[in-house]
Parts: sequence; structure tokens; C-alpha cells
Amino acid sequence: MDDKEIVKTFLDMGIQITNEAMPIVRNDPEFFIQEIKKLKIRPFFLTKDIVDEIVKKHKKDEIKFQITKEIILNKRALRVEDYTNYYLKKYEKIKDIFISFGISAMSINKINDNTKNFFTIGAIREKTSSSMTIEDPTGEIQVNFEGIMKQKMQEFDIDDVVAIYCERVKDNFVAKKILHPDIPLNREVKKLNYDASIKINSEEEFLSPKKYQNPVYVSVSGIIFLILPKVFFEGLKVEFNSDDTIKMLKKRFLILKTSDAAIANPEDLVLTDLPDFIITDAEPEMAKNYKGTTILSIVKKTYEVNLHTREVKEL
Repeated sequence: MDDKEIVKTFLDMGIQITNEAMPIVRNDPEFFIQEIKKLKIRPFFLTKDIVDEIVKKHKKDEIKFQITKEIILNKRALRVEDYTNYYLKKYEKIKDIFISFGISAMSINKINDNTKNFFTIGAIREKTSSSMTIEDPTGEIQVNFEGIMKQKMQEFDIDDVVAIYCERVKDNFVAKKILHPDIPLNREVKKLNYDASIKINSEEEFLSPKKYQNPVYVSVSGIIFLILPKVFFEGLKVEFNSDDTIKMLKKRFLILKTSDAAIANPEDLVLTDLPDFIITDAEPEMAKNYKGTTILSIVKKTYEVNLHTREVKEL
């Protein structure tokens, strides 16, 4: 369809197309003709603003919501080996994250009298005001903390899997650096390549935490939302508030305090693939960004999220 045919078709509908709108309509005239026919009130002039609004609405309608994973914890009688398996699988999964960062770590059983400086990866088994016992599947070591590192160690808890850089000082190991498997600074922020917005509140069908009993991953046109309903944590009898989501991202683990109900499924609890958004209904309500992950706590508020710019606006 050439320009003359396009103009005539719209004139037959009682609409005059403007020069600014023509280049856009020309790309797919049949689409715009059908969209204009759907309007209850047709404009006298088809302007660029009207055409842009039609395109925007169409792209929004193309947004696809898909639940890709639900985390269901198997509640059953536990055996001693279940606890061993839990800590081992958690360690292995988080160790793989550290290795993906390029950290070359030494197994604890390979540390000997000639080892001076080294990285190792392990779980914190004991902690005092100035030392930690770090354990991996091959053994354990005690690491001392001095100076500003004593203050730094307060950010770490029992059962955290950490990477720690140590120096030998006489017969002791002294911590020089300790790391969570945190979100890397060079992480690519995922966005749609076109302008589209969605509303998020307690009534939204796919993204409302009140719609679920368990954590779920929802793909919104390839952007990953992790939904964390507070009833899930209440069922585990684990305290949880919206600020805890940042700790989860730092530790890359969904349960901040070990619970018997979580023992059977450690693989599902490790945040191997980072979510682009976390939505929860835990107090306090907030909208924050942490290293490329947008965290929204919704109780009464409604937010509009632009999936192209990643901007969040409270409505």
C-alpha cells in the first residue's frame, strides 16, 4: 500500500493522517487501520502522538507472563545424613558462584606449614568476637580477625558460605579479606528493548505475593521476578522483613536462618540465577535498587515499573 492509498483509506474512515504520523503508519498500514477501527471514538486527525500510543499499547499487550519455577519445601522426618547433605550441597553451589568470579581457592586440607597466603572457601561453623572457624568438606581452620577486620566480620553469620583471604602470622591465620557471594559489580542490568510499563500491587494476577504460598520465579518477557510471600516464611517460623532481601542477595541464599523445613531442598534455595526484581509483601513497604536488582515491598502501595528504563514510580 503506497502513501496515496493509505491517505485515501483513512479519509474514507473520516480521518486525516498528519505528515508526522505517516512514516510510522507506512511501516504497517494494515495494523494501524485495524487498531483505529477498534476505537470507540475515532479522531479527526491521526497524529504522531496517537500513533505512538497505539504502538505502546500493542507492545504492552505483547508482554508475556510465565511462572518458570516454584520453590516447594518437602516437609518430612529428617535423618542425620539429611543435615550433612544440606550443608554440602549449599557449600558446593555457592563455591561454584565464587569460582565464577575468578576466585582460586585452596582446599583446607592442602594448607600446610609452608602455606603463607591463600584464599579458601568454606562455611562459618563457629564465631567469636575476634575469630571464626571455617569448614569445608576436607577440614577446618581457625582464622583470627584484627583491626578493622574485627568490625567487618560482624556482617557475617554462622552457616554463611564465604571466601576468605588469609595470611600466616607465626602459627596463626589472620583474615585480610572476607567476601559474601554477592552480586558482581559488572552485572548486566536486564531491560526490554522497547518502552513498556506494568503495574505492581497486591491485586496484580502474576506478580502479587498475596497470590502465592511459596516463592515463585516469574518471567516477564525474559525479565525475571522473584516473588517472596511472607506466608512462606511464617510457615517456616523464620522472621522475615523486606530489608532481609538485601541480605539474601549478598549471601545468595533464601533462608537467612537454617530451618528444618529447608534442609531437604538446599539447591532450590541458592540464588544461582539472580532475579532482576524481588517482590514481597513483608513490611516495611519500600522500593530499592541493589546492584541491579529492584526490590519492591507492596502492602497497600501501587508501583509502575518501566521495563525499558527500569524506572519505578509510585502511583
